[in-house]
Amino acid sequence: LHDNSTMIRGGVLSSPTYYFDRHVGPPWFIRMATRAAAAFGQRERYVFGQGPFVPRPDFRVEDSVTSTDPDRYGLNQAWFAANPKLTVGGVTFGWLENYQFNNDLIFESGYLENIGTPMLMGVGGKEKVADSQSQRDACKRLKNCKLVEFANAKHELMMEKDEIRTDWLGQIQTFISQQSAESN
Repeated sequence: LHDNSTMIRGGVLSSPTYYFDRHVGPPWFIRMATRAAAAFGQRERYVFGQGPFVPRPDFRVEDSVTSTDPDRYGLNQAWFAANPKLTVGGVTFGWLENYQFNNDLIFESGYLENIGTPMLMGVGGKEKVADSQSQRDACKRLKNCKLVEFANAKHELMMEKDEIRTDWLGQIQTFISQQSAESN
């Protein structure tokens, strides 16, 4: 969007993770640990407390940081059980290093301000993965961003309870229709 904004009519960001929620750990520690791991060639190692996907049939939706919907949470578990190639393991230091590099770029002075593409950003009020304030800050800095907050949602708005998911999908449909109408 920054480099080729004329090619894209609009963008939808569903709970983007610019910075991690404070429950994940202090940003200074995450950055220091990532630099140390990279310096010692440990980019492929999982970050502390992370690892490959392990099925947890005893895991309850109440323990989930991504959704409040038990059926949709269960759907994810069913997909993973049916096809292990769909599973996603934990975060590696290499992934975290690239994530930090991209965020440093995004939050450089003027970077977001130079994006004129219309944007729609959804944010969950019970977010425990991404830092909600950095989401709001990013939307404010974009030239043309509409922020929609869902007080009772967690991180994955598309996997939330019907009332939240339906509202979010409706917001997206309206946004896309507006962008299509304005470009014709």
